[in-house]
Amino acid sequence: MACGPLTCNVPQTFCCNFYNQPDHCMSPGASCGYGVDIACDGPEDCTGGAVCCGELFIQGSNKSYQSFTCQASCTGSGKRVICGASGTCPGTGKCGASEILPEYKDCK
Repeated sequence: MACGPLTCNVPQTFCCNFYNQPDHCMSPGASCGYGVDIACDGPEDCTGGAVCCGELFIQGSNKSYQSFTCQASCTGSGKRVICGASGTCPGTGKCGASEILPEYKDCK
């Protein structure tokens, strides 16, 4: 899985994405602190039909991701499907660069 210029091997590691610092791979259970815990960047990183789901923190018009994790479903205003290299989205959604984290792709 892409992690800035690095590649993290999931599930042995996850990516800690920082807005103003270099990304790095971390061991499960480690704290990413103020970064975004990225355990997947698309459905290809998930098993059993799970989707990669981005959990949003929304405050007024400001949005930021808190985490990307594999989940059975990803619905609701505080969640977005992360489509990654697959480019596939549920229903009629379109996969494109995220306006929050442009290095990742989410469903619109």
